[in-house]
Amino acid sequence: MITRLLKSLILMMYSLYGTVVASNELPIEIISSGVNERNYVADAHMDASINYPGIIDKTPAQCEFILYKGFSSDLDRDGNEEIIVSGSLNEKLTYVMVYYMDEGKWTCNIVNSCNGGSVFDIKIIDVDNDGFAEIYSVLLDENLRRFCRIEKLVDHKFTSLFSLDTRGGLLFSCNISLMRADEKQKYRVRIDEVEYPEKEDGDVRQRTYFYKLEKNIFVLENVYSGRQ
Repeated sequence: MITRLLKSLILMMYSLYGTVVASNELPIEIISSGVNERNYVADAHMDASINYPGIIDKTPAQCEFILYKGFSSDLDRDGNEEIIVSGSLNEKLTYVMVYYMDEGKWTCNIVNSCNGGSVFDIKIIDVDNDGFAEIYSVLLDENLRRFCRIEKLVDHKFTSLFSLDTRGGLLFSCNISLMRADEKQKYRVRIDEVEYPEKEDGDVRQRTYFYKLEKNIFVLENVYSGRQ
């Protein structure tokens, strides 16, 4: 009881200083690895200079990484905890980053990112029911597009099980979710799309896609469509 209370108090203190954010699912334990906000800023800033040139016009020392949610999990069951962090760099770019030990050093891998927006959903979850957890994330960018990624870490290498970039705009909405009938089954990805008409007398188009996992990749299983 005392230990649990002490951990909660420490987590609250760290979250106030923007270093660790407790998750509702798998809270980060206190990390003595040396990986901290400066690492998040440096790695996100380096990626921004390559993949989002011109978005960040400040030096790393002038930037901040605002944490949304963090996890600690041994994704590949090698005895070392990986650190998964999600948040924004200067509220201009949104990231999901993973820190893992490789040859005794912490290495960063960016598994999802977008321009502006926010973290719509993130889970550490065993989607293929093999006993190893994967990283499921959905980001929402400034144009209301969604970026969904499911990443698996095996032998210090990441494999993409699912990747989807949706349309954006005010006339299009999309919801992405994981689903399964029972705990023995693998998860499926469900995508519900609604496309609204530009004119008042137009039809609302609805489409639902189901993806199932086959040989370490999600493939389209069924599509259902309709109009209103």
